[in-house]
Amino acid sequence: MLEFRIRYNAEKSHSEVDNYHYYMADSAIQALDFHNKMIKRKRIQMQTISVERYCKYSEKWFDESEVLKEHDKVD
Repeated sequence: MLEFRIRYNAEKSHSEVDNYHYYMADSAIQALDFHNKMIKRKRIQMQTISVERYCKYSEKWFDESEVLKEHDKVD
């Protein structure tokens, strides 16, 4: 399992403030899927901005946001 963080922006009234949700998942697609299910379950309106994967060896976050584009094609 890998650690992912998803940066999101909550609603229009909080457009200046970005927040993060963290997920343990096998892939960026799975982390995004967990995130989307949570949004639907809690009936939250938010804008997903990016998906990043954490590398514990380099202690850096790597951009995996291409899954957002792929996910939009599927919907």
